[in-house]
Amino acid sequence: MTGVVGLGQRAMAGRQGPEVAAKAAAFDRLGLQVTPANVLGIYAVIMEEVSRLKTAIQMFTLDNGEGMPPLGRDLVSLPAARGFTEATRRLLVKCETDIRDLNRVGEGLVEAAQAYGKTEEHIQAVFDPSQLPSSLYPSGVR
Repeated sequence: MTGVVGLGQRAMAGRQGPEVAAKAAAFDRLGLQVTPANVLGIYAVIMEEVSRLKTAIQMFTLDNGEGMPPLGRDLVSLPAARGFTEATRRLLVKCETDIRDLNRVGEGLVEAAQAYGKTEEHIQAVFDPSQLPSSLYPSGVR
């Protein structure tokens, strides 16, 4: 096996709790092998997901503020609003935890990219492919 072995263990380093081992194992079971050829592509996908999740949290928070208000004065509206607010709060916490975990994976991928000889310019170009040095492209492809 080539590439970064134990990426899940590295991504979850420092975290504690019963779900940590399961999440680390799930990352490891992806069968993902990070190589010099794919490290920046994988990094781009991970960081795109981080960005997507952050945007989703921001949009949800803008749309819903501090939670769902009661929609009526009946007996069900207040408990329903509280329940919805609590459930969405738990989802937001989970998303924020996932963002931190994905950022750790991203950090591990940056370390791997640097170990493979990729420069900071290569790593930053992931976010703007037009900035990639032409020497990284196969001949005739741009």
